[in-house]
Amino acid sequence: QAERYLAEGYLWNSGNFVLSAAVLQAELEAHAPEVLAAARAGVEEAGEGDVLTLGPSFRTAPKISIDYAVMERTQVASVLPVDFIWSDVGAWDAVHAVSPQDDEANAGPRGTLFEQARGNLVRAPQGTRVALVGLDHVGVIVEGDRVLVLDLTDSQLVKTVADRARTAPALGTFADLPSARQWYETWLMASALPLWWSLGADHVRGGFREALTIHGQPVSAPRRARVQARQAYVYATAGILGWAGPWQDAVDHALNGFTSRFRRPDGLFRTQVAETGEALDETAMVYDQAFALLALATTFKADRSRRGLVGLAAQTREALEGLRHPAGGFREAIAWPYQANCHMHLLEAALAWIELGEPGWDALADELVTLALTRFIDAEAGFLREFFSEDWTPADGVDGRIVEPGHQFEWAWLLERWGILRNREDARAAARALFEHGIRGVDPVRGIAVNALWDDGSVKDGQARLWPQTEYIKAALILDRPDHALAGLNGMRPYLETPAPGTWFDKLQTNGSFVDEPAPASSFYHIMVALEVLRAST
Repeated sequence: QAERYLAEGYLWNSGNFVLSAAVLQAELEAHAPEVLAAARAGVEEAGEGDVLTLGPSFRTAPKISIDYAVMERTQVASVLPVDFIWSDVGAWDAVHAVSPQDDEANAGPRGTLFEQARGNLVRAPQGTRVALVGLDHVGVIVEGDRVLVLDLTDSQLVKTVADRARTAPALGTFADLPSARQWYETWLMASALPLWWSLGADHVRGGFREALTIHGQPVSAPRRARVQARQAYVYATAGILGWAGPWQDAVDHALNGFTSRFRRPDGLFRTQVAETGEALDETAMVYDQAFALLALATTFKADRSRRGLVGLAAQTREALEGLRHPAGGFREAIAWPYQANCHMHLLEAALAWIELGEPGWDALADELVTLALTRFIDAEAGFLREFFSEDWTPADGVDGRIVEPGHQFEWAWLLERWGILRNREDARAAARALFEHGIRGVDPVRGIAVNALWDDGSVKDGQARLWPQTEYIKAALILDRPDHALAGLNGMRPYLETPAPGTWFDKLQTNGSFVDEPAPASSFYHIMVALEVLRAST
């Protein structure tokens, strides 16, 4: 029958359609109005920018091809016979056919080795070495942690395998939240806490080190205030969660060095000292004061006999008044002085003291939430910006357009907590909206949150650091989105599967590989918060 069609002059539909937008809209109106309605709504919801990203309504469009929806039904189409070489490059044998060929094998990435191998196709990230020996017409495709090996003549079968892979659980993934909690608690209690106390703490000069290599070796570097405060928080929380190790010793080790080496005469904490304790940077950052307050609150929560911490926190809060900004909130002592981030962690600390029942913190928390709801969060779109001008309007240029998924999640977690405390539905609604904006930056397959988007929803920075994954998890848990929480827990696990259990990778590149660099101690705080919320939710 195919031979008869050819003999009679039938033409093959190549799927190339040339028409005006007006004609397409008219035909969609007539034959597929649901598709047109979803497309129009998606365009109306799209943000402005270099790339137009359709809004969420477009996802409601029926899943149908233009061939079925319009071309099989239209009465205004003409067919034009043409004769040109065409390939939609829709399978790996087609990729091979249009790729450069040589005598030995199709050229793979630099470093690919061929021995008595011809007509092969190799695609792999730079730095991944592939060797083919005695093979002909084979494809080897490496993308991240996925490897496909196929006979190129069977390329059409890849779709069948891909469909099976999408429905099968990935290796090393959790089926439910309780199994994830068990794995993470074992990692925390048996590996991470002992490792960072034994090797992450400097038992000779005091304080905690800034980093360990992924093989567990100490890294020499100046000490930052935030790291010392965060490690005090980590080990105080470990005590609250029931770690049987010497959490009190670890907390004292962190706090003693912190208060003696970082506290300035005015009651604020300097940002950096040398490993030997000499002051290197006298700057008092709001960010660092916030973590000092959080460490004090968590230590007091772990041991209510330490009433002196309550007074120290109150003194630090009073000293913070010197960093006030006349337009409200605080002015940060860095190149971006008007930012949301330092206020976020200050709200976290204030909520910690409120939840302990200590007076004097409500006004600060309420002020920070009001600033977030009226200034930091875009009134129309509902997402949270990062940087602002002196009057708390969005910063000029690219700085004012940055939207970080991790901070959407982190603020969502805080606003939900505050909204429950104050019975404020507007704050809780804002938290839900922030979460939805955050997941725009999550890879739905791997459950990985990228570093940054533009305000039109396009990707600014496609790398994925560790900390946004922890924020994705805890926001999903507090907002009762278990599907997202499980996706985040599965996505974060590879970051923790390092040569030395208890360390972590910090940066996942867009090619699916981790950056080979030391594990920053500052990430332990993020991991611990997420696991604390996981414990409370399961």
